[in-house]
Amino acid sequence: MAASELPATAPSATAPSAAAPSAAATAVRGELAAPPRPQNHLAFLDQLRGVAIISVFAYHALFQAYRRDQLDWNGWLRKFDVPGSFLGLYPITWGWCGVAIFFVVSGFCIHLSHARAKDPSVIAFFTRRWFRIYPPFLAALLFFVLVFPHTRLNLHSRYDLGQLFSHLLMLHNLNDRTWSAINVAWWSVAVEFQLYLLYPLLLAAARKIGWRGALAATAMVEFGLRLGGDSYQFATQNSLPALLFNSPLYFWFSWTLGAAIADAYVKGQPLPFMRSSVWLWLALFVAADFIKPLREFAFTFAALATAVLMVRLLWNEQKGSPGGRSLVPHGLVEHVRLAGVCSYSIYLIHLPIVEVWPQLVRFVAPSAAAYPLLVYAGCLTSWAVVLPISWLMYRYVELPAIAAGKRVILTQGTLRARRI
Repeated sequence: MAASELPATAPSATAPSAAAPSAAATAVRGELAAPPRPQNHLAFLDQLRGVAIISVFAYHALFQAYRRDQLDWNGWLRKFDVPGSFLGLYPITWGWCGVAIFFVVSGFCIHLSHARAKDPSVIAFFTRRWFRIYPPFLAALLFFVLVFPHTRLNLHSRYDLGQLFSHLLMLHNLNDRTWSAINVAWWSVAVEFQLYLLYPLLLAAARKIGWRGALAATAMVEFGLRLGGDSYQFATQNSLPALLFNSPLYFWFSWTLGAAIADAYVKGQPLPFMRSSVWLWLALFVAADFIKPLREFAFTFAALATAVLMVRLLWNEQKGSPGGRSLVPHGLVEHVRLAGVCSYSIYLIHLPIVEVWPQLVRFVAPSAAAYPLLVYAGCLTSWAVVLPISWLMYRYVELPAIAAGKRVILTQGTLRARRI
């Protein structure tokens, strides 16, 4: 996959209030529901995450049905010698853009959260981030390594132990032998974690040269690496090494876009990219997807389109029309919002389940194997399993981990106050 998870990172997450029916109580009545959000929560963020994770899910299911998720290349352009049903589903091949959305939303939420934090220290920042991302990842990792048959590792094998420890250390994205192991979607979780490590450097740069300068600097890094990657592939006809194409620097500008928007928003300054056009960046994205020399820039163009859309949505908020127009049809808003709230857990667990689902489809309907479109429709039904499990994981792993992080930060602050 050319794009995880990433993953979603929320500025805040709270358990349901006592005054309102809890999500757990709603689930007992046979429904899943997202818990209430804080009053200062920007509602459109959950919709953005929901659209992103549903796109990624549909994209991964497409590969399981057709054994491809992109058109092949014929020189510099795409070939169209594929089943007509695949061409009909072609927009789903852009589902990997969900990760670009996640990175921009993550940059926005991380900086917004840090700017509003009562304790803005570096230690508090890393404590919040560690408790937000690592406990759910560890829970999913242990389940798929130790329990799930499709991904279970042999812990007596040095190779499999290497896979396990590279994931535990969040370094699996940087090695060609580990980045796609266990769960290929997890490469972006490690990238996200490493972008957190770069965040203090980004803040230092923004203080020195301003956010416009920080955007320019990170743009030079990301575009320069992508141009170098393009040149390398054309010169050698080889794939890029994971150390380059999964490096956090390869996505630094895309992530910084969200942080720069958040900084202007929280300070009440004019939002960047207000005069830019979403359609321009979408057109450049489509061109990059179809023209091979531009392919490495497609992710960045998708991130820029997301950034401009986010600015428009924030502008609606500032004008006093919260949320503006919904990103999805009205009847789907609550479902997409629920998917957005649970998006990190969905991202962590969905792919191994989707990978085994075609076997179930072919077992239930053997004749469907001859019709990839039917297999794809069957694969999509795995959402009915993925979403409830993800909701439970959000409720009983993510939220407790966030609460634990807050307690640790409070303890850290108390200890510092005593020293003073």
